[in-house]
Amino acid sequence: MQPLVVDVELDVPTNSSDRLVETVNYETILKAAQDLAGEGHVDLVETFAHRLAEKCLADPRVSRARVRIEKPLALAPRVRVNGIGPGPTLASIHQDEAAFRAEAESTLLRRAVDPDQIGAALRYLIDASAVTGQMIAVDSGQHLS
Repeated sequence: MQPLVVDVELDVPTNSSDRLVETVNYETILKAAQDLAGEGHVDLVETFAHRLAEKCLADPRVSRARVRIEKPLALAPRVRVNGIGPGPTLASIHQDEAAFRAEAESTLLRRAVDPDQIGAALRYLIDASAVTGQMIAVDSGQHLS
């Protein structure tokens, strides 16, 4: 059995009231999802999403239900998913040289990223067969500043 990540978004018109009784109790939505899962295997996540949306729409206060389901382990173990978040490496078509230098100097390391460093991170991710679900920021500390 694979774990599912279920995201439910409901439209519930309100009249600017702060009354709890006029809202939807998300514990009932959680219970509905658990009950559906307890009914046994469903071949398609789309079917599960449709059934959960129907249960949400059974509440007359709900005008729209959007159910999104992710299967985080769907590709495992055959496929690993990792990412590289590069920082200022090359000037974009929207930057002149001065703007690019200013961006690079605004990072914690006060320098642009050498493309070879991005390649080194990629080589690491390829070689490190036990690493998955990670994002390596190769950005001279830009994400921290």
